[in-house]
Amino acid sequence: MSGYVLPKNFLAGGGEPEPSTPSEFFYDSLDDRVNTATSVITLATLIQNATPHAAGAYVEIDPSLSGDCEGIRISQPATSASAAASLSIIEIATGANAAEVVWARVTIGNIGSQREIFIPGFLASGTRVTARVRGIQAGTSRSPFYFKFVKARAVPFGAPSSYGCDTATSKGVVLATPAGTNQKGAWTQIVAATAADHTCLLIGIQLNGNTNVTAGDLLIDIGIGAAAAETVIVSNHYISASGSEAITMWHIPLYGIEIPVGSRLSARFQTTHIGTILDISLVCA
Repeated sequence: MSGYVLPKNFLAGGGEPEPSTPSEFFYDSLDDRVNTATSVITLATLIQNATPHAAGAYVEIDPSLSGDCEGIRISQPATSASAAASLSIIEIATGANAAEVVWARVTIGNIGSQREIFIPGFLASGTRVTARVRGIQAGTSRSPFYFKFVKARAVPFGAPSSYGCDTATSKGVVLATPAGTNQKGAWTQIVAATAADHTCLLIGIQLNGNTNVTAGDLLIDIGIGAAAAETVIVSNHYISASGSEAITMWHIPLYGIEIPVGSRLSARFQTTHIGTILDISLVCA
C-alpha cells in the first residue's frame, strides 16, 4: 500500500458529503418497529447463552423490511460490570427462522452507558432480520436494544465484512501493549486482506476481559498497508476507561474511508496507563 493517498474523511473532520457518506447522518430511517398508536419504538431484549461465549437465541427484529436499507442504527444498553469481565459480541443475521445467516458482528463489551452505533451494509426490502448476543457473562440479559433501519440511497453500501471477532472468546484482536505511558504501541494486524472495496468503517472496542482497570485515557489509530509501512487512516480515536471496567466513547466510532479490496488493516494505541489492554474488531462496508 505504499503511496496510498488518504481520502476525505468527512466523519473524522473535513470534506464535503460524498455518495459513500453513511446516510443516518443525512437521511431518514424506515418506520419499521415504530408504533404511532402508542408513540413508541419497539425495544428488544437479547439474552446471552448459559454457556459463556456460546451464541444466545436469535430475537426477531424485523420479519420483513419495508424497504431497501444500507445499515442499522443500534442503541445498545450498558454492558460493563465492575470488577468483572464483560466481553460481548452482537450478531445481526438474516434469513428464515432456524436458517439464519450472520450478516455482521461486532464487539460491544465494557460499555458504561447506553450508546449508539451504526452497522453499515445493504439489506434488501423483504429481508427478515434477527439479532443475538454472545459473551463471557453466562445468561446475562441485555436490554434495551433499539434498532432503526436506514433507508438506502441511490448508491448504497455493499454487504458488510466483519474483521477481528473471535466467537470462542467474545474478543476482538488484542492490541500490542505500549512500551510506556503516552507512547504509541506497535501495530497489530486486524485483517491481512480485506474481502471487498469498502467506504465505511466501524470500530468495536473492549478491554480484553480486564477485571481491574485503572482509569485512564486512550487514543487509537487504524492503519492500512504492509507491516512496517502502515499509513494512518483513523487518527487518535479517543476513548476513556474507568475503574469500574467501563469505557466511554466520546464520539461515534464510525468513519467514512475508502479502503480497497485486499488491504491489510491494523491498529495501535497509546494510553495514560500502560496496564490497560484493548481488543478491537471492525465492520467495513
